[in-house]
Amino acid sequence: MKIAVIGAGMAGVAAAQALATDGHDVTVIERRSSVAEETSFAPAGIAAAGLAAPWLPAPGRLQALAGHADEAGRVRGIGTAFAIPGLFGAGDAAEAARRAERARALHVLLASGIARIDALAQALALDFERGDGLLLTLADAATAAQAEAAVAWLQQAGARVEWADVARQRQVEPGRAVADDAPRAVYLPDARVGNTREWTQLLRAHAQHLGVRFLFQHEVAQVSAGPQPGVRFATGDAPAREARFDAVVVCAALESARLLAPLGVKLPWQPIRGCSVTVAQHVREAAPDGGPRAALLDVRSGISISRLGARVRVAGGHASAPATPAAPAAPGRKVLQPLYDAVDASFPGAVNWQQAQVWQATRAALADGLPAVGASGVPGVWLNVGHAHHGWALSQAAAGLLCAMMAGEAVPAEAGALAPQRLR
Repeated sequence: MKIAVIGAGMAGVAAAQALATDGHDVTVIERRSSVAEETSFAPAGIAAAGLAAPWLPAPGRLQALAGHADEAGRVRGIGTAFAIPGLFGAGDAAEAARRAERARALHVLLASGIARIDALAQALALDFERGDGLLLTLADAATAAQAEAAVAWLQQAGARVEWADVARQRQVEPGRAVADDAPRAVYLPDARVGNTREWTQLLRAHAQHLGVRFLFQHEVAQVSAGPQPGVRFATGDAPAREARFDAVVVCAALESARLLAPLGVKLPWQPIRGCSVTVAQHVREAAPDGGPRAALLDVRSGISISRLGARVRVAGGHASAPATPAAPAAPGRKVLQPLYDAVDASFPGAVNWQQAQVWQATRAALADGLPAVGASGVPGVWLNVGHAHHGWALSQAAAGLLCAMMAGEAVPAEAGALAPQRLR
């Protein structure tokens, strides 16, 4: 088939590479000048199936354990970085069962996405900044109590997860400052850490080798449905032109809303803004392990610290954003200071903040926290949007699912959790 993919972030490039591998004629249309220049530019870069577990307490329980209503709201809001909004919370028995099923599906899909990352990296000899393992730190009694349930949930699912005492924490992350009486942490050895922009660039190179065409600095004005759907786009001051395809895959993050609304496809977006700071690590001969080896995530704050080659990336500061935001102002000291403090407390003196690069983006999450992957409900138009904080793993899983769906092949039952029709 002749297929257009709108958007060249992680999801769009992964879909294009997978479709081209299946023999399709693929064109990617992107408004920026290269791949992964918006929400895929500098995220935490963590792929962990274990993050599908219910790590955060429900707000009411957190309030009871912590004793402070404002703390309950703050923790719940920031923690949506990895706890996925809408997946856990209050509700009747039927809704609780639906949430549990979504969490189980998310766990399976994340694991399949990680397996695809590993398979592609090996088959294509992709050399990118990467690491293995995620240490989840538990800063208070509420999160520690909930971790018991989360670990049991993962063990029941057959996942590898382990409690880490102080000795084990020092073994996993020897450069981390941890007190002798520090609380237990949880270690997810099968998690992956990587430079997702570099990953996307490598996938783009392979996609081009397969014949995929990338039209950069092309703005899509309109998508039309039908047996041969059309894409109307333009570049610079040139007149807009329309091209016809056998199928169109929309992977344009929040921009997808503008393109899909005229077709009658309206999705319940929940924009979430977050930021990251990437900084060079000090390399000292006397202390070669001064920084992180792989990644850490503070469950309460949602702040993560990742190792990317010779650099360290700290990400967090997640909060709801306007549905139609103007260009966001640069994050202020109030947002950035907790990120700086997290690195300095865990790895004192490990980085040079004078060389820090700050990045901010608004991700397109959907109301239940899971992406929409599959047929849109209008002829010829497919969706691959809303991957939010699990973008690296879920975008790889979605690429494989899309190929199977468009070929009319059977897909795993878990794919139903991503069906766009669930959101009606």
